[in-house]
Amino acid sequence: MRSHLEARAAAGDDHARLLLALMVRPDDVRFDGDPEAWAKARAEALREVAAALPDDPLVAWLEAQACGPGMGCDRLSALERLAALDPGNAAVWWALADEARRWKDPAAVDHFLALAAASERVSMPGGTLGPVYADVLGGMVAPPLDPALRAQAVSELGLSGLPADIDVVLLYGAVYAGLMEAVFSPNLVSVSQLCGAPASPDRRASCRANMELLASGDSLLMQRMGLTMLVRATEGSPRAAVWRERLRQHYWTQELALRQGWFNDPRFVILRAYDGEIAALERYLRLNGFSDPPDDWLPRDPGQRALVTGNAEAAG
Repeated sequence: MRSHLEARAAAGDDHARLLLALMVRPDDVRFDGDPEAWAKARAEALREVAAALPDDPLVAWLEAQACGPGMGCDRLSALERLAALDPGNAAVWWALADEARRWKDPAAVDHFLALAAASERVSMPGGTLGPVYADVLGGMVAPPLDPALRAQAVSELGLSGLPADIDVVLLYGAVYAGLMEAVFSPNLVSVSQLCGAPASPDRRASCRANMELLASGDSLLMQRMGLTMLVRATEGSPRAAVWRERLRQHYWTQELALRQGWFNDPRFVILRAYDGEIAALERYLRLNGFSDPPDDWLPRDPGQRALVTGNAEAAG
């Protein structure tokens, strides 16, 4: 795979260069166990890709991630460039709100949270990595897969739009999962902290909108955080029952996915790359004959059960 990417990069494929940068690991023997040397090498590689692809939001995300002390770049400038490229994405403003939190600038935090609240969507940078990955590997020659597995992936899952060489994508699903680990995500914990005990009416209003954006996110992590925050924030109001039911359904989906081993299924990895984690899970639920949880179903975890039954204080 590396030789394929290197050949494409040498031929001028900047997305191949991006994937090569993401594949560099801190334990690479070239860095002799020096994390600073690894960070500098990765930052330099990403700066070169950013210079070639100045209008690519995914590259801008990764450049912002790589910026840090001694890296030869300005993280704030990188985030501001990203905001200019993707202003309708709440996740961009969350990243800037987290920076403002680090500066101890509450007015800037409120400003960025308000911009996030007014956003039309929330999209993490990994959402565009799957198609890039598949496109770059599309011409790679790989050992053929079992025909039954290939047919099942194409027909049962309806994976339209995949490159003709689907074997490559399926065989290297594990590598894709590894690349996803290298993709920067905004500090969602900071969003939770900033909105946990808002100090002003303005922040309370924007935080509620941000919670709802999180709850509609395209990953289990985002939805779980957003729904949990909404359950707590609306406790005692009629709206709380709506969010508790949404959270119960979320836990049901998560428990099924873990029990069925879907996260380790290479077909699921590819579907998630193209459609996002939540859409992939919804399709797997339908394909495997699952529907909404039974009316009396509750999660086994005591804290989760307390949240969905209306005893949020007991959930801790």
